Amino acid sequence: MSEQKKRPEVRKSESSEDSLTPKVESPTPEEGNNSAPDSYRDDIPQSEINKSETELLTTHNSPLTTMEVHHHPEVEKKGFKEYLLEGLMIFIAVMMGFFAESLRENIADRSKEKEYIISMIQDAKTDTANIQQALKLNDKRLWALDSAANLCYSYNGSGSTDSAIYRQFRKCLVHPDFANLTERTLSQLKNAGGMRLIRKKTAVDSIISYEDFSKRLIVQQDAYNTYLGGMVELSIKLFNYKYFITYQKPGVPVKRPAYTSAKLINPDKAMILELANRTRLYAGVVDFYIFRLEEANAHAVNLIKTLKKAYNLEDE
Repeated sequence: MSEQKKRPEVRKSESSEDSLTPKVESPTPEEGNNSAPDSYRDDIPQSEINKSETELLTTHNSPLTTMEVHHHPEVEKKGFKEYLLEGLMIFIAVMMGFFAESLRENIADRSKEKEYIISMIQDAKTDTANIQQALKLNDKRLWALDSAANLCYSYNGSGSTDSAIYRQFRKCLVHPDFANLTERTLSQLKNAGGMRLIRKKTAVDSIISYEDFSKRLIVQQDAYNTYLGGMVELSIKLFNYKYFITYQKPGVPVKRPAYTSAKLINPDKAMILELANRTRLYAGVVDFYIFRLEEANAHAVNLIKTLKKAYNLEDE
């Protein structure tokens, strides 16, 4: 053998590419493509076609699956006793809430009632103090009226008693000395419906009686002003008021004028007699007002005692 071995000859009649690429003959013009668009399905079994049609897509491009039906669980029916028990429990809950609310309102009402009673006692105490002051001032006025009337009745026209008449009428013509009863608590009881909170009948009766009497006192005060006005109207024609009206600065003691030189403007005896009559009538009105004041004081004291006893407020 020679140094180089002889290689076997390979016949390459065709290239490798030509051997691997299948040959596809294009149809001739004469043949044409006369098959239908879906003719390719003729070679597919009908079962495969039906299967593919059932595997449709939903709107979300997911396979359409069979809808599942959910069945509601069976609920056990309740008996009449269970319904009755539930209704009874609801009724008890509502009633308990109602009772709790009523109890709360009752406690609040009792507290408010006690506040009204204590306030009423304080008002009555204030009234008694004002009544005592008014009694003292009106007693002095009554004595001055009596003296002034007597001087007018005995007037002889000489002028010797003019200064004495001025001095007495100065005490009679001053502002009325009234005792106005406190209406603070009474107004609240009437306007705010507080009277319904007062449970004790004795307390209610005493408060109503006190209020009614305060109206009588006001009526007498109206008569007081009427008769005082009539006397003042006539006195303007007889007296020089520079001896009656004096103005002083606040804090400066009032300096009373001397009546030694005071004379009546009109010494007509008939007019002076009329003034005496008006003065006497006015004195009678003042005297009756004093009587009303004493009654008001008795009503106030009785009201305080009644309320303290009814509500055990001896320390108030």
